[in-house]
Amino acid sequence: MIVDPVVDGLTRLDPLPFALFGHSMGALVSFTVTRRLRSRGLPGPGLLFVSGWNAPQARDGTPRLGQLGDEDLMRVLHRLDGIPPEVIGNAELMSLVMPVLRADLNAAESYVHRDEPPLACPISVFGGNGDPTTTAAGLSAWSAQTGSAFRLRLLPGGHFFIHTQRRAVLRAIRGDLGTCR
Repeated sequence: MIVDPVVDGLTRLDPLPFALFGHSMGALVSFTVTRRLRSRGLPGPGLLFVSGWNAPQARDGTPRLGQLGDEDLMRVLHRLDGIPPEVIGNAELMSLVMPVLRADLNAAESYVHRDEPPLACPISVFGGNGDPTTTAAGLSAWSAQTGSAFRLRLLPGGHFFIHTQRRAVLRAIRGDLGTCR
């Protein structure tokens, strides 16, 4: 996974306060980066934002999209509004995109959660109330991953609600960052 290069990159930066945001698989990556920083005794984010992904301990029963055939996977991605119709309709472009998508899906779907103590930083969670890949309970379960403040926001939309609800998401992020010290 991309966790180690991200952690290595963060360790080369000046030690300034920072936050992490991850949507979908990025939520799992940002969570794992935060845990890895902690395990190395390095400063972690002041706030972790995760979006469009059930808590890692609540992933059982999530469909294994990486195992689908190309046509079925394209149908699911189209339903999720994850790939523009112009891209799905272009066979040559899809032949380039599919291996990358499949590798990302397989990496995320092969993640094995290990219980560890909760993170010290607050966690703010965003979800689309029409997202077929998450549940309110799965999103709420992120609360077990922090020993600090927890906030869940369900917004109108599907898996990619962060595009249609961009202003609301950014407003919430700004507000939450304003509470960090």
